[in-house]
Amino acid sequence: MSARRRWRSGLAILLLTSGPSLGGQPSPPRESLLWLSWFERVELNRQWYAAAEIHERRWADPFRVHQRVWRAHLHRRLAGGPTLGVGFTYFQQGVQDPEAPALPLVAELRPHLQADLQQSVASRLSLNHRARLEYRATPRTSGGLVTEGYTGAGRLRYRLGGDIPLGEGARRPVVRISDEWHVMFGDRPLSFDQNRLQAGVEWPLTRSLSVETAYLWWHQGRRDGAIINRDYLRVTFNHRIQRPS
Repeated sequence: MSARRRWRSGLAILLLTSGPSLGGQPSPPRESLLWLSWFERVELNRQWYAAAEIHERRWADPFRVHQRVWRAHLHRRLAGGPTLGVGFTYFQQGVQDPEAPALPLVAELRPHLQADLQQSVASRLSLNHRARLEYRATPRTSGGLVTEGYTGAGRLRYRLGGDIPLGEGARRPVVRISDEWHVMFGDRPLSFDQNRLQAGVEWPLTRSLSVETAYLWWHQGRRDGAIINRDYLRVTFNHRIQRPS
């Protein structure tokens, strides 16, 4: 059994690994990756908070960089619960085939607008909505190398999540499930881009730090008609700095 197959078989949640294919296209072999994230959130006052994210995505076999992401955003809470935000992402893209020769990472610039809403629907269930509208400025490439100029496209992302706390008290584990859809527009007809389905558990470590371990299924349709299915083992650290009392 290959290292990739052994790594994939060890994922904890298997029920979510089967998904639809697009347009009747045959699915290529599934790909396995590790996704490590750090989220930093700073409470500025009752209305405002700032956040920053760092993401490292690596192929499982061979163990090398696939994508790197740096994101910063600022949010304002509105009366009634919604939150509006604006942000910017510096994104680095590697080759799409883990067996392909390594090439320099290609940088992509992504400003975005975002709206969030949290709803308590039961004593042990809350729903989280996130809508993000982003613009993607991608350098033109030839043979995997950057040439002059950029191409631009818009993408709308909507994520619905559910949180289910386990036990009582502030420092309790939380089961977290989410489904996020991406739709492209702008440089092409309105079209499906990808679907990300995730399930995991967030574990509190201290009052301000927690770690979430999750499985994420990534289903993406390419412009050339190809379909990519990826299995991610995701580890996310969440750190929160409270505003002064």
